[in-house]
Amino acid sequence: MKKDINYSYLFFGLLLVLLAMPLVVETRLLSSAPLVQFVFCAMLIVSVWSLSDVVYVTIIGWGLAAMALFITTASMFTSAPPVIYLNFVLLAFYVFTVWLALSDVLGGGEINRNRIVGAICVYLLLGVLWGQVYIITHHYLPDAFSGIGSINKGAMFFECTYFSFVTLTTLGFGDIAPQRPISQALVILEACSGVMYLSVLIGRLIGEHLKVNGTSAE
Repeated sequence: MKKDINYSYLFFGLLLVLLAMPLVVETRLLSSAPLVQFVFCAMLIVSVWSLSDVVYVTIIGWGLAAMALFITTASMFTSAPPVIYLNFVLLAFYVFTVWLALSDVLGGGEINRNRIVGAICVYLLLGVLWGQVYIITHHYLPDAFSGIGSINKGAMFFECTYFSFVTLTTLGFGDIAPQRPISQALVILEACSGVMYLSVLIGRLIGEHLKVNGTSAE
């Protein structure tokens, strides 16, 4: 029997990291990308433990976490492997976590507080996921975005994550903007994914709520 997923660990972990990241960058406590992403990796390891007890899910999750931790640790002491490998591993990790949480949140069942927290977690994870996409894009196309000029890799990580959430919520401040066709296409995709997720989520939750209430009334 599948256990009930508790999203509290994931939610507070995401919230803590997103609130702490500006302070980390401003005070330069963690000046390198490996150390900054180690914080994210450690937080997501907790999510693997809390999201599922299915064997293959656990193996995939811990496997990706182990790869990310290995690359992070190796990057602290040597130039190999390149930090960009860590970005690819973390991107796969975020995609896996989003898929896992999304399949549960949009699945059938009672609409309760925990499920709503899970829906918020998916939205926050989408912002972090697209931030990794922009980091990888900026690595291979340095002129893909204007406004991302940090030499410090840790600060650049925060800038890309910040831009991702600005795009996801369709705020569009304009301090960072896509300059290449591929980066412009990615921004369009993220903005659409954010709007569609909220639309589908609201429709699904309302539908499930009416279904459960209708069944109870009968």
